[in-house]
Amino acid sequence: MKKITSFICLFTIFTQVYLFAEDDLSIEVWSIDDYKQDIITRFSRDNRIIIENGIKEFIRFETGEIFFFIMYNIQDKYTYIDLVSFNNDEMELHLISFWNKDEDNTKYFLQDIPGNQLWESLATIGDFNNDGIDEIATIDLHGGSASIFLILGINPANKNVDTYFHGTVAVSMTSTYTPVEFVNYKGMYGFKIMQFIDPKLSKISYPILGGPRNTAWIFYTWDETQRKYIEIEEVDPRYIGEEGARLYQRESEELNKNEIEQVVDSETTLENELPQTSKDSQFPLWLFIGGGLVLLAAVGVGVAVIVKKRR
Repeated sequence: MKKITSFICLFTIFTQVYLFAEDDLSIEVWSIDDYKQDIITRFSRDNRIIIENGIKEFIRFETGEIFFFIMYNIQDKYTYIDLVSFNNDEMELHLISFWNKDEDNTKYFLQDIPGNQLWESLATIGDFNNDGIDEIATIDLHGGSASIFLILGINPANKNVDTYFHGTVAVSMTSTYTPVEFVNYKGMYGFKIMQFIDPKLSKISYPILGGPRNTAWIFYTWDETQRKYIEIEEVDPRYIGEEGARLYQRESEELNKNEIEQVVDSETTLENELPQTSKDSQFPLWLFIGGGLVLLAAVGVGVAVIVKKRR
């Protein structure tokens, strides 16, 4: 009986292992070439012709999602770059098309943004917020105040494409400054961006040759809680870089020290203004209390004597 039971158990285990292996073999694992061929096929249906070497892998997650950049032409006239993602064999197109053909200025505008330039576009790829996942930074040139600086990232929780920053940037093709620069400011890492502001609101004058007068450098840093870049303040050039961070730290410590001293001085002044509670001022009070006690005792004795005589 024991032999039969053991055989049944072994047979059951073997059957389950076999079926599991069969299921495993039925799962198709795509290679990069498989993904690329599928992209080419799908894009060709919409008359979008992918340029040679126009497919680049962007991010691959351990959960199976994979993102690609696609560079393609429409009617041989317009060049675009799009972002597509795959979840197993399901492809999703993310509408973030961007492309700038002004190749003479692309490197100039991107020279102070870390990362790797995406083909010859005004876009660069890098881990700007230091979260371990690359982002996309791009300048969309439309001229004047319509130009946009954009940072896009992949949300690690839901794999959606999120906008980490979207703001106007003051760009002049004849200026001598790059409009965006990643810097260390007051010990925070982020970027300063040249933006249009009301000159009355600017506290700092920027001697920028060729730059418009109604502009200022504004600093933004990454906020992990909100998962986006937030505005800090207009940039004070003294606090840029490691030396600037140390200067800001020293000044902050000196300011805190002065505030503490002011609080101590205020407490001392308040203490001096309050009624004195020293031993000298306390002596009459104790004398008064002691005299009161003696008087009460005397009254008590007198009452006792009167009662006794009446008896």
